[in-house]
Formats: sequence, C-alpha cells, structure tokens
Amino acid sequence: MRGWLGIVAGLGAVGLVAIALVNFVVMPKLVRHDAAVRVPEVIGLDLAAARRACAAAGLQLLEDGKRHGQGVLPGHVLSQTPAAGSAVKPGRSVRVLVSLGTEIVSMPDVRGLTLRQATLQIENAQLLLGDVARIRDGAGGEIVRATRPAAGAVIARGDSVTVLVEIGAVAELFLMPNLIGQDVGDARALIESRGFQVGRIAYRAATGVYPGTVLEQYPDSGALVHGGDLIDLVAATPD
Repeated sequence: MRGWLGIVAGLGAVGLVAIALVNFVVMPKLVRHDAAVRVPEVIGLDLAAARRACAAAGLQLLEDGKRHGQGVLPGHVLSQTPAAGSAVKPGRSVRVLVSLGTEIVSMPDVRGLTLRQATLQIENAQLLLGDVARIRDGAGGEIVRATRPAAGAVIARGDSVTVLVEIGAVAELFLMPNLIGQDVGDARALIESRGFQVGRIAYRAATGVYPGTVLEQYPDSGALVHGGDLIDLVAATPD
C-alpha cells in the first residue's frame, strides 16, 4: 500500500513539474512568439502593395482617408499609423492616408499691381514668391509687368513664381549744395531752382547768427541726391 502511495506521490510530483514547465517555460515562448509583429513601412507604396506588405506581416490595412500630397503620386500612401517598426499584435489594423496627388492651382494675374499687392495675391493662391527681376522704366514705383508662370497657368500648389518689376527710370544725380549760413528764404529758392523739394524746416535758438540763418541741412553738403528729393533744414529762430 505504501508502495502505491509512493508511486502516486511520485507521479503527482512529476505532473506538477510538467505543469510548471509548461506554464513558465513553454507557454511564455509561445505567447511571446504570437504576441507581437513589426509594422512594415508602407509610406510611398501604392495601395495594393501596401496591403500585401501588411498581409505578409499578419496585419490588416485600413484606408483612413485621402488628401493631396505634394510630390506623392495618386493612390500611394502618404502616412501610416502605427509607424513602421512598431510592435503590435497580429491581426491589428494599419491605418493609412492615401494621396490624391499634387494639388493644382491657377496662377493669378498680378500684372499692374504693386509688388506688395502681387505678393499677397501669390501667397493667397498658395504659391511662393520666387526671384524678383527689376527693370527701370516708367514713372516709378514697383509695378509688376510680367510673371513666370504666366497668368492663368495651371501649376502645383507651393511652386515659386518669378516676377518682373518696373521700378521707374534712373533719376539724375546731383551734388547737394552747401546751404549752411544762408538765409532760409534764399536756401528755399536755391533748393527749388535745382529741382529739389523743400522738406521740413525746423527752428532752434542760436547765438552769433542772424535769425533765419540755416544751421543744418539734410542731406549734407556734397552728398549725392536725386532730382525731386526732399531737403530738410534747421534754421536759427526768427525774431
């Protein structure tokens, strides 16, 4: 009887050991083996190829929407969640955004506008202001005369636009005369006779000079100035 009890006890011990081995050695390996797979990289693939890559990894591909993608062909994957290389359980879904291709916009007509106005319209059309070429012609200002691409052209959103701007003819240069020490009235007459404009005239107290005598001038004597420029004066306070 004792022998049989010993045999039963021995078998029970062996069973317990076997159960422990299964629970703590075999099962963890099996669970770890099936617990996670790596998400493949599908960005840039067409939708069919992305599905095949996910299926090969034991995952499902779920299309999560479509939007325009700069430089990405229509029908190709723009983004994915989870990211490539993430560890997930088999059978999980990989959500992707699919490209509609590059968004197309129409080049606005900005001819005749100032450079600032043209820049605003170009940016509102989701384009970028590129090189600005300038020519001297006309009365002045910065007026857009041409663009590349031309007005109405169909181009990709984010493309650069080159503009040709007219900035007016070159004005003749003169040497600024010396006005200091002259009467402000005489200085005004000389300024206007040379084709300049009288700008701001300020007065301040000064000793040792006659009232109305020019004390300072802007630009300074000898500076290069254009015809039509404003000349500012500071003169001694009149009586």
